Amino acid sequence: MNKNRAKPIAFKRFHTFAFIFGTLCATVTVGHAATVLPPKYLSVLDFQQCISKQSAGSYDTVCLPVARPAQCPKSSWRELSQLSGGQKVPRCH
Repeated sequence: MNKNRAKPIAFKRFHTFAFIFGTLCATVTVGHAATVLPPKYLSVLDFQQCISKQSAGSYDTVCLPVARPAQCPKSSWRELSQLSGGQKVPRCH
């Protein structure tokens, strides 16, 4: 009979441990995932001379004009144009 009672206690201990451990892991994971690196376009030399802004409802976003602005260095334009994936600066409308 004592063996049957020991199992639920051990089971409860395991679930308590699993809950605490899972909570700690989730916190670390969420904390780690919350780390955001700056966009790559910010590291492009003279990027400010190449990008523009456009309205997206209640806020403004950066965008890449269709044509290279005269003050934008060709090397910077090329680098900004070659960014891909989530780092790509969207084209202005």
